[in-house]
Amino acid sequence: MIDLKRNLFKIDVRAQKDEEKVFMRTACIF
Repeated sequence: MIDLKRNLFKIDVRAQKDEEKVFMRTACIF
C-alpha cells in the first residue's frame, strides 16, 4: 500500500514537471 502511494506521488511530481515545461514553452511563445 505504501509503495502504491509512493508510485502515485512520483507520477504526480513528473506530471507537475511536464506542466511546468508546457507553461514555460507557452510563456516563451507569448
